[in-house]
Amino acid sequence: MATPDRYNDDTPAPYDIIGDVHGCRNELISLVYRLGYQPDGSHPADRRLIFLGDLVNRGYANVQTAEWVTQGVLAHRLLFIPGNNDWDLVKWLRGENNKLSPGLLATIRELAGGQINSPFSLAFQEIVQSAPPYLILDRGRLIVAHAGIEADRIGKTDPETIHFTLHGEKIGVEEATGRIIRRDWAADYSGSAFIVYGHTPVERAEIRNSTINIDTGCVLGGYLTAFRWPEKEIVQVQSGYDWRQIRPQAEESQE
Repeated sequence: MATPDRYNDDTPAPYDIIGDVHGCRNELISLVYRLGYQPDGSHPADRRLIFLGDLVNRGYANVQTAEWVTQGVLAHRLLFIPGNNDWDLVKWLRGENNKLSPGLLATIRELAGGQINSPFSLAFQEIVQSAPPYLILDRGRLIVAHAGIEADRIGKTDPETIHFTLHGEKIGVEEATGRIIRRDWAADYSGSAFIVYGHTPVERAEIRNSTINIDTGCVLGGYLTAFRWPEKEIVQVQSGYDWRQIRPQAEESQE
């Protein structure tokens, strides 16, 4: 895995950071157009899209979603850091032992018919494996991490930090649902950099202590959210899909 230096950017630039898409392609395209981007992901005002991970699994168009982002990354039009679900797919494509969660199986079904070793599959593995664990942007003012990052971990790429940026910190499990309970690290964040993250769905994207969680549960019937930097504006589209209607026990216990 690359170090975050790869995406350090000393030039202030307008960014649009998009939260966990999870294969909701129609919502993604609607949001991208609403933000003023062209079909290829370019912007007439030189804004840049950033995806904070979990492009795939659970949704209805996982491969098409990941293909569009992969093309943009390889063309250097947009930035991307992987989430835990992206790594789950890559590990499966590499033939490694992996827990086949219902969400991952939804993506695997779309890969039937010779796509396992397709140019897309190889390209997706490339962008995930070469991506840094988090992004440091705008002269260190902005950090994008899938599950977030604590102030004292910024600048580090040790295994514990990488695990935290992918999963957060597990502190328990709900007995009734099996849902993982994670420590709310943002409640105690006091760093100078602004952190944009996702991973754990929330009803509303709200700024707290110079952080914002923009995973507003698009794949669960919520919203797909973008956070505009440096404006600190939120742009959303309503989801037309709810994974729980397909899988009522929607893998709440998966990290």
